[in-house]
Amino acid sequence: MKNFKNKTFFLFGLGKTAYATAKALQGWGATVWAWDENEEARQAAEKEDLILVDPDGIDWGQVDGLVKAPGVPQDRPALLAAKKEGVSRVSDLDVLYRRSGKNNTFIGITGTNGKSTVTALTAHVLETANMPVVAGGNLGEPALSLPELSGGFYVLEFSSFQCEDISEIRLDGSVILNLTPDHLDRYADMDAYLAAKMRLLGHTKKTAPHLISVDQPVLEKLALDLKKDGRKIVTFSTEKEADIYVNDKNRLMEKDVVIADLSTLVNLPGRHNAQNIAAVWGVVREHVSANAFRQALATYQPLAHRMEEVRKIGNVRFINDSKATNAEAAIPALNAFKNIYWIVGGKEKEEGIKPCLDFLENVKAVFAIGGKTEKIAAQLGPLHLTTASHTLEQAVKDAFEAVQQEDEDAVVLLSPACASFDQFKSFEHRGDVFREAVLALV
Repeated sequence: MKNFKNKTFFLFGLGKTAYATAKALQGWGATVWAWDENEEARQAAEKEDLILVDPDGIDWGQVDGLVKAPGVPQDRPALLAAKKEGVSRVSDLDVLYRRSGKNNTFIGITGTNGKSTVTALTAHVLETANMPVVAGGNLGEPALSLPELSGGFYVLEFSSFQCEDISEIRLDGSVILNLTPDHLDRYADMDAYLAAKMRLLGHTKKTAPHLISVDQPVLEKLALDLKKDGRKIVTFSTEKEADIYVNDKNRLMEKDVVIADLSTLVNLPGRHNAQNIAAVWGVVREHVSANAFRQALATYQPLAHRMEEVRKIGNVRFINDSKATNAEAAIPALNAFKNIYWIVGGKEKEEGIKPCLDFLENVKAVFAIGGKTEKIAAQLGPLHLTTASHTLEQAVKDAFEAVQQEDEDAVVLLSPACASFDQFKSFEHRGDVFREAVLALV
């Protein structure tokens, strides 16, 4: 296949993205060399028949392209050496674009929180309108595991790490949802974090829609600056009038036209989902009617681990929001429900749970888990009845016991505001453990 056959690609960092990339490149006649600094990862790669080549002392003149795993920092010696020798850097998303960009529409979505929902909801709206569409990238399937389309839509979620790595892709639409502190162990400061996210806009065709939330001053300024540069900027907001906005009656508006009444959408609760829906309308409005959009909203099923209702026992709803891996991500859930029995804790991000402390009016009791149980209990104890449950399984039992003493509708909410890695393999693993603990109650 053009651009791949008889070429040699070096994959640095071995995970599911690398395996999908290797399989695709080999299928197109390319030679693939691979390496990971972790010995266990290399041993696993040998079982997959990948050719392992130590980059220390490699002749980079034999390499036509280097694909880095998103989680690998930019300052690794092998990457710096390849750059010095002029080796072309591409990401798996660039390779996907080389393969399928000619006859398809590429949409890129990023932001600190909400990008998975916007990606999945965009794909759902297009699919409901009978358009060929697949979704992936940072969400779900690696880009090069996605099927080939012709005349369809690739809806791709980009992490900040993936935004760093792209070089060739040209998007037909892009979204920046929000920007709150995250991954500051990787970035020097918020300006560097924003710069990574902004690369998505730089890889969007100038005349294609650039959807930017203007609910934060830093992004509002970004939208204004890019508009002056002649780019096609479409603003959206849940707080003020914009090109697309949600008014105080919870109606999605475009200028003075009502696009949808969001108050009827029990499957997409909260103001954060109003922002998500506004972004999706900005992406799809050139492709589907408002009526088709409304029909799709009504049939959307939330992603697992994102305000997912696990079950209802009597008048108690159990909500799995394990994807809330930082404090800012937990705030939407704290605002979306009443009478909350909140399960919180894990491996704290730099800001800890402090941003949540101003959003506790719907919280009746707190159940702290994880390695920072005592610290979190000390922070929240003066504000709310707080139990040091330590483990998630115990927190579910403690919360259910507490809520049964109240004769009213209530929500047991797992929205940890922390990363999962102190007790779990991933936020998905944490959410699965929560689900199992809830199902074990009855």
